[in-house]
Amino acid sequence: MTGSASKPGVLIDRLSLAAAVLFGAVGMTVLLRPEIAILRLSALGIPAWPVYLAGVLQLLAAGLLIPRNTRIAAAAVIAVTAVLKMVAEWAYREPLSALELLGQATLAILLLILEMRRR
Repeated sequence: MTGSASKPGVLIDRLSLAAAVLFGAVGMTVLLRPEIAILRLSALGIPAWPVYLAGVLQLLAAGLLIPRNTRIAAAAVIAVTAVLKMVAEWAYREPLSALELLGQATLAILLLILEMRRR
């Protein structure tokens, strides 16, 4: 293949941009509609603030996926946030939501590995 799209670095940059859009949308959804997550956490005896913290962290980390120098830290934050949310969903017996979060964590870990290998 020829052209700039065949370079691994360009593909990682494009994947990071796509992931930033996805994780930004997820973070905004959490912040705009936190009611269900708050009710689920309250059923487990957990206060509401982790829902807002997770949304803000995910939104900020999504923005930090775009610059290359902050990508590793941002991917790590997203992976940890997704795994913690996945555990909460599993505890609430919502395996499909937990599976969705597993996909998000996998994407974040993939970005983390690709960016670490690139350096």
